[in-house]
Amino acid sequence: MKKTHLSYRALSELFRELAMFSHAGANSATAVALLAEQCTDSRLKSALESICGQIDSGLSLSQALSASGLIPAEGVSMLAVGEASGRSEETLFALAEHYSSLDSTDTALRRAVVFPTAVLAVMLAVSLLLTVYVLPIFEEVYASLGGELT
Repeated sequence: MKKTHLSYRALSELFRELAMFSHAGANSATAVALLAEQCTDSRLKSALESICGQIDSGLSLSQALSASGLIPAEGVSMLAVGEASGRSEETLFALAEHYSSLDSTDTALRRAVVFPTAVLAVMLAVSLLLTVYVLPIFEEVYASLGGELT
């Protein structure tokens, strides 16, 4: 079964919450366990419980996140570097900001594509309406006056 990554927004929230727990002094296993308790998405909850179990068995947070398949490889790599350098809290905050930025960019791109597409659809609908309903009426009027449309 292929595991899919979380959305940019979910990744941002996950990393921000992990960073806040880290800032508060909680270890990774406790932070992930608390996140699993408050999670409403069953898929994410089971993944977080699995991650918590892996951390309890001796894996680092980055290794457990990598095994879950929910986090992109670049996020896992950055977290591993942060853990190795002893700056995991700063790395978690930076990853939260990075994925928040990606989410904003993704949303802006979607809006930039959806609006012109909607305008184009309305233009096509108006053109179709004019061609199907209005043009025959003009043709009848011209025909009654003795002319014809080209």
